[in-house]
Amino acid sequence: MTSNRNIFYDVLRVLACLMVIVIHAPRPDSGLSALTCTSVSLFCAPCMGLFFMISGALLLPVSDSYFAFLRRRLNKILFPTIVFSLFYIAVSTISKGFDALQLVRTILSIPFSPQGNGVLWFMYTLVGLYMIAPIISPFLMQASKRELQFILALWGITLCWPLLAMGVSIETSCTGVLFYFSGYLGYFVLGFYLHRFSIRLNAITMLLLFALSPVVYLFNKYFGWNLDFYGAFWYLGIFCVLQCVVWYQIVSKGVSWLKTTSIMNSSALSVLSKCTFGIYLFHIFFMRTIIWNIELLYSLHPLMQLIITIILTSILSLSATYIIAKTPLGKYVVGCRL
Repeated sequence: MTSNRNIFYDVLRVLACLMVIVIHAPRPDSGLSALTCTSVSLFCAPCMGLFFMISGALLLPVSDSYFAFLRRRLNKILFPTIVFSLFYIAVSTISKGFDALQLVRTILSIPFSPQGNGVLWFMYTLVGLYMIAPIISPFLMQASKRELQFILALWGITLCWPLLAMGVSIETSCTGVLFYFSGYLGYFVLGFYLHRFSIRLNAITMLLLFALSPVVYLFNKYFGWNLDFYGAFWYLGIFCVLQCVVWYQIVSKGVSWLKTTSIMNSSALSVLSKCTFGIYLFHIFFMRTIIWNIELLYSLHPLMQLIITIILTSILSLSATYIIAKTPLGKYVVGCRL
């Protein structure tokens, strides 16, 4: 049972990592159609939610003392965050020029916000979730299924703010009644809930839930609802969360069907899963600093550019992560030692 669940989360983690690369791959001047770019965004948006759900499923509830848990978990992400912050700051300084005052300001800002590259926002959010995980764990340990469903329902309402705001006035600031039920903590709890209480969705239900995002997006365009894309369809939108649940089910069923195959039981899958952290940290550098500047890509069809960008980014990011993970510095730079 433990082995099967580990394989499941390995596959889910790899899938989420691939989605991250795909969602960042379209180059602004590549000539890709609006339909292609929108489809990539809509169908790959679950990437970050899946990462948070995996963490919630594997970490919650926390049984260690507060500081013991933080020492154990934060050591795995603080050093890579600092290393890549300085790395991306250096890359930015080299490309944009040296400004001593701005450089000092940027470095001093590292403890408070992502610096060097916006992709590091995930690390800061994850640190925040780690810090609150031991606080909510006593409740999770004794919470009933119905209580957890109620908490998730309140979170679900906050995910619908852009839709509800079309008809009612909503206070979304810190004075709002559901403000403290909003945000990425909901993904943490959702991952814990799905890990503890298995749910079963038939194929038709999964298809309907998965299709909601593009269907509502088309309705939004056709009827002129003017829904904010990043509010309604992005990471903290209800449609993205529903897609995360569907992907959770699809991968769960897939692993159950394929658990006896060599692919599911190979050490390569485990290694790839461990490398996803480093791949995430590296992919923007290889993609936008190197691959996007390959002149030969400009002569290819936009869709071919996208595919090649995804493949090259994946290979380079994985290679760099794997090589570093083989050294004693692996856990400090890419969060794992192979």
